Amino acid sequence: MKRQVNKLTDEVQFQIVQEYLNTSTTQKELKEKYNFRGNNNINYWMRKFGLSKLSEEQIELHQAIRITVLIKSVNKFQDDTSCGEKKYTNITLKTNLLESIILIISLLII
Repeated sequence: MKRQVNKLTDEVQFQIVQEYLNTSTTQKELKEKYNFRGNNNINYWMRKFGLSKLSEEQIELHQAIRITVLIKSVNKFQDDTSCGEKKYTNITLKTNLLESIILIISLLII
């Protein structure tokens, strides 16, 4: 007796890949949830759609780049006010600095 193949549409495959990449759901959990077999389906679909899961090193690199850009922005704010160019009022400057600091902290927590 032939085994029945449960063919998933491209849309469902893409949805499964997105769920895998954007959540902490494991491949095993997704296989049970969507009722499909095969140990390499999700990896195959990721290649099919040109997607990949970032490694820890890649995530840290992206965070470091974002933090560097934010620090440069904060330094620019400080330079603009220290040169006597009062482009920003003290309140606006403090608000921008606080928003940058909050963003840096949130990136470090991720």
